[in-house]
Amino acid sequence: MFLLIGLIYLPLVLSISWIQYYVTNQLLEQLQINFSSSTLILYFSFVLMFVLIVFTINTFYYKTIVLVTYNYIHQRPLINGSLLREVFDNFFSLWLLMLRIAINYFLRSLLLIVPGIIYLINNFSVPFAFIFRQEKIEHAFTYNSIIMKGNTGRVFSLFLYPFIIYMVFALFINVFFSSVMDGSSTINNSSSYPFGLSLFSQIIFIVLYPILINAYLCLFLNAEAQKRLT
Repeated sequence: MFLLIGLIYLPLVLSISWIQYYVTNQLLEQLQINFSSSTLILYFSFVLMFVLIVFTINTFYYKTIVLVTYNYIHQRPLINGSLLREVFDNFFSLWLLMLRIAINYFLRSLLLIVPGIIYLINNFSVPFAFIFRQEKIEHAFTYNSIIMKGNTGRVFSLFLYPFIIYMVFALFINVFFSSVMDGSSTINNSSSYPFGLSLFSQIIFIVLYPILINAYLCLFLNAEAQKRLT
């Protein structure tokens, strides 16, 4: 199921990323030739639009993975029609919640990145509380605070290992494509380099992202069960 979702997700995101890369490059060239405020506004508008589109797709991908895993853990039959209904149920509210978390993460990451990472770790179960416990957005943050008590170390470990793996792979890919660029002037003058980086980065993301989400979901359910027993 995860492979099928990934096979749908990968070409969709890559196509959008390619369009975004092409359009923004064209606008940047126009800005370099003839700078104007209207072109600058158009450039940032396109960037914002594509960011929101990819963010929406990622939110859909996130909720689908979470629901598939949750159904599997509770041995609920997986019916495509019912799965899609569950995914779209309260999707806009979840989208607003994820956007709020993303904006807070971005603002905190401006302070040497570390505060943003701490924020993500401290609020890892907010989406789960919203999806599975039908909590309102503010109540989901409160519920998350209860779940986080005594589990900060476990959450940090689950975040750290995939992050290190991703960074190692990203470094390897960057070195590989840089060496290819240095050895080929044709590639150096084309868009193959950023497209190749985007392709391999998305493949790594598709492999690691479900693992990370599933680990966090299992931790959430385990911590929740422990809280109920105490």
